Amino acid sequence: MNLVLTISRRFGTGAGVIAEELSRRLDIPVYDKAYIEHELEDENYADEAEVIRELASHPCIILGRCASEILKGQGNVFNIYVCADKEDRIQRIMKKKDLPYEEARAVLDENDRARADYESALEEMKSRGSEYPGGSCGLWGCCGAAVSAGMFMSIVTKATPLTGKSWGLSNRMTAEALKAIGELGGPRCCKRNSFTAAAAAVKYTAENLGIEMELPEKIQCEFSGENRECLRKRCPYYRDANWI
Repeated sequence: MNLVLTISRRFGTGAGVIAEELSRRLDIPVYDKAYIEHELEDENYADEAEVIRELASHPCIILGRCASEILKGQGNVFNIYVCADKEDRIQRIMKKKDLPYEEARAVLDENDRARADYESALEEMKSRGSEYPGGSCGLWGCCGAAVSAGMFMSIVTKATPLTGKSWGLSNRMTAEALKAIGELGGPRCCKRNSFTAAAAAVKYTAENLGIEMELPEKIQCEFSGENRECLRKRCPYYRDANWI
């Protein structure tokens, strides 16, 4: 059996130690953030999800990186969630980072708040995105990938119909993504448009919020062979001029 374990965890639970022990007992490799990012930099992968799917083609353990979501639905993948009492986590952080109790608790609390915000934001993004109708790129002249970029900015800046600066940031984010998508021309390709919107969002976020986000040096698409309307050489993400 091609056994793949994904491990999600709360901060300070020692999930890395558990992953290493499982790796030793099962005699399969464990891959963490550092390994996956190294692969993304050195190989021709479009994004981390592609790296994770490739790693999961063989028995392994993947620590974090939203692997449980990326590999959801695969029958050979077992998901493990590691949690622990808060006091135990504080003690582990104190030992690992050589911090006094109060500082370790503050680090833990901040990390937990950030994770809660992140998970809440993802759920909100799913909820908003599910309401946007397919085909809007052609029927309304407004691609859902660009709108998703605007949704991202709206959630991050807590924009509402009645806010000021955040309202403007969110609408300009959609406009920037839509402009980049429109310049590539049709027919529609959801992969191409998503890549383009994500790249526009990274650039816009850095310029307007001062937040740098990861983006591959070169995005390469693996789905050209599955799209009859692929632009091929006219698409900036087309992987190989000899692709069939």
